[in-house]
Amino acid sequence: TAHDYTWLVATTAAVLRMVAPEAQVSVDIPWSPYDVDRRNYDWRGLAASADLLFVMAYDMQSQIWGRCVASANDPLALVERGLSQWVHLEGLPASKLVLGVPWYGYDYPCERDAAGREPQPDQDVCLLRPVPFQGAPCSDAAGPQRPYAEILQMLRQGRNTTAVKMDPLSHSPTFNYRADDGGIHQVWFDCPQSLALRYQLAAAMGLRGIGSWNIELLYQPTPDTATSAEIQAMWGAVDTFFGST
Repeated sequence: TAHDYTWLVATTAAVLRMVAPEAQVSVDIPWSPYDVDRRNYDWRGLAASADLLFVMAYDMQSQIWGRCVASANDPLALVERGLSQWVHLEGLPASKLVLGVPWYGYDYPCERDAAGREPQPDQDVCLLRPVPFQGAPCSDAAGPQRPYAEILQMLRQGRNTTAVKMDPLSHSPTFNYRADDGGIHQVWFDCPQSLALRYQLAAAMGLRGIGSWNIELLYQPTPDTATSAEIQAMWGAVDTFFGST
């Protein structure tokens, strides 16, 4: 229950601080405090015990209530809305929040349309196979996650059937490619340019810091999948939180 979870965090934090006063306790929280994936806890109670709260601003298509189509993992406007909801909760200061962003993307297989027509290599809208989740009729579980480095590798290999474009509403990059089985897929991910906008937002709202899920995805499936320049660009974007580029 919510009460038990709050007690667990409070007790763990108290014990840790007794044996290791320098210990830092963090708690992962969803992108919004309001019933995301049916996660409803005592947020103020958790904030009182934890040193920081890590806002998981990703997997934001885990519950799709409208048309079942591929879209951004973390639309910028929705990230801002979720953060605004957190900072307006009484007893939960922005200085205790860390914005977590995705260093991965989703690889969605596109389905036939209602008339049975096959997906086209350059089509804009990618219809998804409905995969219910937590009461919603559709979800991002329709496609697997891909590490950022693996997505870069796909692009270097020229597997894409469309150029990478930045979606003007979500401020997230996307492209289509043809899979080994001949099917058309649509990939939505984040890059240094899109992440810089989210880091700037976190700084403007006075958040404590930024983080990612997760750093290893820049070095998978092998440490040299991404080039040194690509790795440097990803880390360079982090500097925007601190006011430098």
